[in-house]
Amino acid sequence: MASKSPDSPLEMSEAEAARIERHDENPLDGIWIFIVGDLFIFGSYFVTYALWRHWYSEEFIASQQVLSQGFGIFNTLVLLASSWFVAAAIRAQRAGDYDAAGRLTLLTMGWGLTFVVSKLTEWVIKIREGYTFTSDMFFQFYYFMTGVHILHVLFGMLALLRLYVEVKDPVCRNNDTAESCAAFWHMVDLLWLVIFALMYLMR
Repeated sequence: MASKSPDSPLEMSEAEAARIERHDENPLDGIWIFIVGDLFIFGSYFVTYALWRHWYSEEFIASQQVLSQGFGIFNTLVLLASSWFVAAAIRAQRAGDYDAAGRLTLLTMGWGLTFVVSKLTEWVIKIREGYTFTSDMFFQFYYFMTGVHILHVLFGMLALLRLYVEVKDPVCRNNDTAESCAAFWHMVDLLWLVIFALMYLMR
């Protein structure tokens, strides 16, 4: 009896079924639980900050005055632009334009890196001016919350890197993974908007 060809339609069908099954088991499904938990944790930070600001309003307002609103506005615009690009990347992937999706994902990562560099530059300037973590309670909140947020941006860039790798590989493309990565990135941007409002705008 002749052996079955490895390229037979039956075997190709089984391989395709295995690929689809792997995609159905989305490894980033748990990121939604992570997002909800993260929002709860940051919410507790924001409430704690608001309480301390209420109790020591004069100290907090005086310290807020030395922050650069120019940096704050620039960083906000950078992350808003990044959200637009990641949303465009998801639309391109859904439409089957994977080259555009890859380019837009890289642009999103570029905006994320711009934010990190800008934020660290702002830190260096403040530290050189003498405003450090131990200066007062406001700056403890400032460095802690913006530092944790930077870590989230870096984690989001790793998620986007995974998205880019999957977009470039026809076998690994998965809309569920893409949307999970985008949802996390939007959460990172939302957290910054709250930090910006609390620390740069609220008087």
